[in-house]
Amino acid sequence: MAAQAAQRPDIGFIGCEPFINGVSSLLALLEAQESRNVRIVTDDARLLLSALPAGSIDRAFLLFPDPCRNGA
Repeated sequence: MAAQAAQRPDIGFIGCEPFINGVSSLLALLEAQESRNVRIVTDDARLLLSALPAGSIDRAFLLFPDPCRNGA
């Protein structure tokens, strides 16, 4: 996500990450490259997606699915 955010500073990104280590790593990368176009949800992406109004996002990328979660 950090690489995509750096390549497209004109686009707003929302990252969902339930694990604190993942959030910490992303924050460090974003700070190092001075990205200001990323917002982070510290929970499962399904919660965000179900709360967004229809048509409110252009794309969704699943970068690292959790293989331990089988639709739970």
